[in-house]
Amino acid sequence: MVSWHLHGKHRTGRSAESWTAGPQSLRLRSLQVGASSRDLRLAADLTVEGTPRRPPLTGMSTLREWLADPDGSAALHQEIGTGPDGKPGGILASDELVAIIGNFTLHTLAAFPGLGVTHEVLDRLLGG
Repeated sequence: MVSWHLHGKHRTGRSAESWTAGPQSLRLRSLQVGASSRDLRLAADLTVEGTPRRPPLTGMSTLREWLADPDGSAALHQEIGTGPDGKPGGILASDELVAIIGNFTLHTLAAFPGLGVTHEVLDRLLGG
């Protein structure tokens, strides 16, 4: 995420704390700087690339959201573990199953036995 601080005040009188660029690029054409609008000493084009924000993972986040997040995926793989063959265990052992129920929340998946996601696992993932 790209963020920069501004000095000065908004028209409403509130202090300008910071601006944040979203997940796409922000392009400012003909950015001009000077002492006043009649004394512009510098002009340039500026492109700022933003990065998508990662929403916090919760029990109501889907399996796909957990797997798409690098930290969430690592934690989920560690909690579910691996089988005797060294491959991921539980629900993570089957790409087909993940494709079918990947939109289920982890809270919902904890109700199904044998998937490796239990309420205890979910509590540990969430730091509880």
